[in-house]
Amino acid sequence: MPDKINSIQIQIDSDMEQLLIETVIEDFKAAEEARNKKDYGLNAQGVAFTFDEKIKHLKDMYYGKRQPKTVPWKNCSNRSMKIAMAIIEMLHARMFPAVWNEDLIRWRPGERTDKEKVERINKFMEWWIKVKAKLRNVFDKWTKVALGFGHIFTEVTWEIKYKDVGEYVEIPITDEFGVQLYEKDGIASVNKEKK
Repeated sequence: MPDKINSIQIQIDSDMEQLLIETVIEDFKAAEEARNKKDYGLNAQGVAFTFDEKIKHLKDMYYGKRQPKTVPWKNCSNRSMKIAMAIIEMLHARMFPAVWNEDLIRWRPGERTDKEKVERINKFMEWWIKVKAKLRNVFDKWTKVALGFGHIFTEVTWEIKYKDVGEYVEIPITDEFGVQLYEKDGIASVNKEKK
């Protein structure tokens, strides 16, 4: 009988896939509704910004796009220095290496049984980071967004999985008065429970 190969990919059926899709869409719509309720300030004419208008305004500032002026005369001082872009690019050059450095990423075995898989997982994760997911580009954009827009939300989650290490705690069995009970052969009765 061939050895069972443990896959690192989660196997899901079509029902679970549909549930995941519905959950993501529901979360997206809830986030969109919450975003629309937030105050994003006022524009130059005193009209409240929506989220999309505020993002467009910030991007226009970054790229140095300005509305043509009409006061005191038409097209006066319509030059743009792109100072916001220069500042963000300078800060990005300093902050990005602190946020992402693929040479410092290491993958270690979680359990003793994983030691033989480490090399295979290292190769797979290196390929995933550099080729498939291209995480460098993700963190590059993430850093610019954090510096440029000032607000960014990143959620990191994890799940605790308890593993059976094969250790037990012996709990003495007592009667209703707290007196130790014994087996027929004179050995104290104990109840073994996993740690």
